[in-house]
Amino acid sequence: RGTSTSLDDLFVDDVTPAPDSGHLLVHVVIPAGRSVGEVLATLRVETPRLTSEVAGAVHRKRAPELSFVPAVPIGGDDV
Repeated sequence: RGTSTSLDDLFVDDVTPAPDSGHLLVHVVIPAGRSVGEVLATLRVETPRLTSEVAGAVHRKRAPELSFVPAVPIGGDDV
């Protein structure tokens, strides 16, 4: 793996099609104290695996593209 940051404490708040179901925006809540940049870097590294898991969960041969949108709780690190 390219980074050592875990994704275990992230929470998916919402998933929206953008502009259609072939591309999804995944709104991820990043806990206070976590670096947004570090989390996004880890998500980029993990995107192929996450895309594969989404494809299996929705029973589609071709998984949608995933893009991640950070949401930081009040008091969180916005860097």
